[in-house]
Amino acid sequence: MPQTKFAEPQEPIVKPPAGPADLILINGDVYTMDEDHPWARVVVITGNKITAVLDDKKLADPYIGPSTTIADLKDQFVLPGFIDAHVHFNSAGGLINDADLMAVADDRGLEKEMQRVVNILDDGEWITGGLWGAYEEWALGAEKAAEKKLQRWEPDRVTIDDITLNNPCLLNSFDSQLYLANTAALKAADLEDIPAEGMKLDDQSKPTGLIYRGSPALSKILAVRKPKSHQRLLQENRAALEALAQAGIVEIHDIAVPDQTARFVELQENNELTCRVWLRPDLSRGADLKAQGLAMGLHPKTKEKDSWLRYGALKGYIDGIMGTHGALFFEPYNDQPDNYGHYRRHTSNDSQMLVGDMEKMYNLIKVGLDAGFVPNV
Repeated sequence: MPQTKFAEPQEPIVKPPAGPADLILINGDVYTMDEDHPWARVVVITGNKITAVLDDKKLADPYIGPSTTIADLKDQFVLPGFIDAHVHFNSAGGLINDADLMAVADDRGLEKEMQRVVNILDDGEWITGGLWGAYEEWALGAEKAAEKKLQRWEPDRVTIDDITLNNPCLLNSFDSQLYLANTAALKAADLEDIPAEGMKLDDQSKPTGLIYRGSPALSKILAVRKPKSHQRLLQENRAALEALAQAGIVEIHDIAVPDQTARFVELQENNELTCRVWLRPDLSRGADLKAQGLAMGLHPKTKEKDSWLRYGALKGYIDGIMGTHGALFFEPYNDQPDNYGHYRRHTSNDSQMLVGDMEKMYNLIKVGLDAGFVPNV
């Protein structure tokens, strides 16, 4: 990178702490994000906080103790960590330790991903989700997606059966219009020999494993699907935290659900929560959170202020998203001429979400504000 001109050494931005630092980074190209002092050479860290940012390693002497680690960066670039302001953490780890098919739209990609996942899971664990075809659809754009609609990839269980002999599978496309069950899953639900309506059949009238949305076969499979154990969910959380650390993300704004919030607490108590979390519960939870004595800035268990794990705003939704043809438009989607998008449950009382009721959203926001939460819509 280009040579950086540094200012003359000056007094530390933060005065020395009472005790020595745990870690000092020296000789770095440190970008501070401070307009008045954009570059520095030294970062001092005590516990989980940056104690000082300095211009010269000589200024770090007051922070050095017998147990202080000093890392010479040798002019490597350093910048503050990122905040990811929209995360679904409860499912993020599932895309690491469970199926991630978002970039998959052919048999070879499906085989490769299933092989990766079976090497992670124990025998008997279900492989679920996947969201196949998401990136292909979004990359094509509306016009090309409409042309390709007639050629939509419909995977077959024979592609994955030999790989997933010991792991039942129920995978789904990114828009949840198609599902794929392997033979182990069909047998568990008694569907291999007696297929239900909405299941694609081969030339011998046997199920291919492909299931269309709305089929009663889905409810039968879901009824026998083994839920993920607490330990498996924790392992997914740990995998997600590791991925965040590798990407330089130091805080997330999580679309919080209660069971994941409890796991955040457990991870924090075990000193495993390596990323700050700003919880964004559903907009409909304002009154319930108030009744529990919770508000913005408070820890979900201790109900005290906590800079590491705390409640933030309430998350509301007006309409769907473009990727699933749910975002509302004045004109229909090119590849779905009868579809203008749809509302969400915060803005509609209609079972089809086609009739809006913004008064419902207004009332939810009022309740949330009264509970001490600002809305994010």
